[in-house]
This record gives sequence, structure tokens and C-alpha cells, in this order.
Amino acid sequence: MVEQQVEFLKEKYLDLELAAAQTGEHISVKDYLNSEYYINLSIGTPAQKFEVVPDTGSANMWVYSSGCWSMACINKPNYKSKKSSTYQKDGELIQLNLNGKKLKGHISQDIVQVGDVKATMKFAEMTSVDKGIFLDSAKATGVIGFSYDTIAVDNLKTFMDDAQLTQKTFSFILKNEGEDSYLMVPGYDTNEFVISSTHKVLSKDMWTVDADYLQQGAGEWIRTPENIEAAVDSSISFISAP
Repeated sequence: MVEQQVEFLKEKYLDLELAAAQTGEHISVKDYLNSEYYINLSIGTPAQKFEVVPDTGSANMWVYSSGCWSMACINKPNYKSKKSSTYQKDGELIQLNLNGKKLKGHISQDIVQVGDVKATMKFAEMTSVDKGIFLDSAKATGVIGFSYDTIAVDNLKTFMDDAQLTQKTFSFILKNEGEDSYLMVPGYDTNEFVISSTHKVLSKDMWTVDADYLQQGAGEWIRTPENIEAAVDSSISFISAP
């Protein structure tokens, strides 16, 4: 009976055969003080390396620019466009808001690589970051958005949009021990889980699903009010509800 249900879910919701045939490498996801996850990526030719937050709650990609002198940028890797032979100037100004604080910069284009996956894409070089923002003490030097491009500032395409892939899927395996966590692009690792149910994405902005029940620790399950949507956000280290 269980096997029949799994096969039904494969056919109706998930193309497991296709995903399994095109599974990518395991890209290490590191845990910093149980407050943020980050991955390694590179930009440009030759490659400039960065540690960025893989964020399913946003769509833009940004890193610090060599022209940034804000506190958050000091003593951290920054993107040097003049040192990349594949850099293409755009120059349009961009502003992102993060927890009520502003990040300002301009748009550039270059080759971005995560694991073996490459994308020639536009991203933000941040030249100014508001004081007091938590990024001052953060380990990450940027963000790569894995949400839908419908919420991208300035209508920029996401990394997954521009990635040189035919199967544009990704998955996270996040564990308590950070070194055991990883990102897979494309596909997902069926050795890590058993399908018990599926959840329809409610809207093409963030990855939002119905939240029918909540549980704290080993306490009782609490039925939520109707029409509560929960965003599956890999950059947030807590669960909150109204």
C-alpha cells in the first residue's frame, strides 16, 4: 500500500526518475553559530570567491563591492570588477531593504558559479550598507536568492533562471550539524528522506505553503486559523506564527 502511494505521488507531483537521472553534486552548506547557513560561490574570470547565504526568501543576488566602505564591508571579500575578464558593465542603481535597513549599490553582470553550475547573470554590487544592520557581524559576504523572480528587485533574473541547466530544480538537506548539510543543484537526494506528503506552493513569489498545525517541542499540535500561509525561508533561524 505504501509503495503504491509513493508511486502515485511520483507520477502526480514529482518526476523522481528525471531528477534522479540529473542529480547534481552535494554543495556543502555551512552553519555559522546556529544563526545563518552559507555556501561558497565564485564570480568572474579568474574566480573571486565568496561565502553567501542561500536564501529561499528572496530572489536577488548581491555581494559587497570593492567600492564599499561601510562597516559591514570592512575586512570581508568584495567583488573587483576590474579584475574579471568576463565582467560586463550595467551600472543601474539598485536598493534592497533588509529588516528595515538599506543596502545600496549598482548592477553588474558576470559569470556566477555554485558548485559545477554556472550562470551568466546580473547581480548587485553593494557600495553602501546602513549602520547597525546585523550584517556587520555576519560571516556571509552576500546573498544568493532561490525564490521566484516575481519578487526580484528591478526584475532581475535569479541564479536558477540563468543557470546552464535543463533540469532547474534544487533542494536543501539541513541538519543540526552544519557540516552534514548540503545543497543539491539540480535534483534531490531520495536517500535522505521518505515522501510522506506533498505541499502545493500557493503563490509564485516566496515558497509559501498552507500551515494547518503548529507544534512547539514535544507539545500538542495546535490548529492554526484558516488561510495561514507559511514561507519556507532558508535564511531564517526560527519559526514564527501569529
